[in-house]
Amino acid sequence: MSGAATPIERLDWDSDFFGFGVGRVTAPRLTPADAAACGARAREIGLRCLYFLAEPGDTESWGAAIGAGFDPIDIRVELDRELAPPGPASPDCALAAESDLPALIRLAQGAFTQSRFFRDRHFPPGKAEELFSVWVGRGVSNADGFTALPRTSGEPGAFVSARVAASASGRIELVAVAPELRGRGVGLRLLAACLDELARRGARRVSVVTQASNVAALRLYERAGFHTRSVGVWFHGWP
Repeated sequence: MSGAATPIERLDWDSDFFGFGVGRVTAPRLTPADAAACGARAREIGLRCLYFLAEPGDTESWGAAIGAGFDPIDIRVELDRELAPPGPASPDCALAAESDLPALIRLAQGAFTQSRFFRDRHFPPGKAEELFSVWVGRGVSNADGFTALPRTSGEPGAFVSARVAASASGRIELVAVAPELRGRGVGLRLLAACLDELARRGARRVSVVTQASNVAALRLYERAGFHTRSVGVWFHGWP
């Protein structure tokens, strides 16, 4: 396998954001020859970073990736659940407006350091933090998304961003709770309000992705009725 047959693709948004070529391996499995071909092809087309998502038990692909210079960075956990018919809108929650964005960005700073973009020191820490600021903004301004936050007269101490895809599936994008509010049920109440809003917008199922190391997030989603759908291991290669 070589040249055009090599299963990698350029990720235009990531490349533009980070300022260098970023791509991903599209094949679900790798042999040592495959992994070497991916690195060679990446260099040929100017990709500086490659993502590869491996199945948790696929030790052959793990070995092939590591042998080709990829590093295991993160364990990805995807959870999902069906949505119940929505109840009345919670009086304690509101949808964010553009005017809330500066406060939400401040809340997001330092909230997502378990992400693979922070773990991989090849990415500048400032860019990793900026990535989530952009993501927060998308949850407020995009037509298919919204951000739920506690109704308060001061700065919000938590938020949940979500969106509805064309397939009537919802997606939880980001969840952040200020340290001083954790353990008080704020995140669970806000997540419940978000699920109701997704159902009102036509979603029938909802999914979310987090890291296996983020035990607090996993507990939150399990308490909200989510079940694990898939687990994968993220590898990053820098050819």
